[in-house]
Amino acid sequence: MPIVCGTDFSLSSARAVRVAALLARRLGEPLVLVHVVDWAHTELLGLTALEINPARERLRRVAERVRRRGLDVREEIASGAPDEALVDSARRAGARLASHGRSGLASTLAGSVARRVMQSTARPLLIIGAPRDD
Repeated sequence: MPIVCGTDFSLSSARAVRVAALLARRLGEPLVLVHVVDWAHTELLGLTALEINPARERLRRVAERVRRRGLDVREEIASGAPDEALVDSARRAGARLASHGRSGLASTLAGSVARRVMQSTARPLLIIGAPRDD
């Protein structure tokens, strides 16, 4: 049962990928890295479908870094609302756990994706927040 980790390539997402990879290694499970293209926000930010290819390449690079640690990693580009796409990816994968990084900008633009995922899934969800300056 894989571990699904959503990434928007932010620093918080990078932390979530590291934690998800550690858990996958510890549990002997594959890791599924998911990047969601949210067309509503893509248009809002003035981006086009041409942005998908760079996202695909960035996801491939993230996956390669994790693979170098000896893990089985799958890559998935999904589309739609990030919370719905992540929940759907976890359901399709039969995920044991979902992991999500939370960044200030993403939360500001989309509300809290992590909160909406938490409200719409019965799967265990690990939310990795940005480090605090205490």
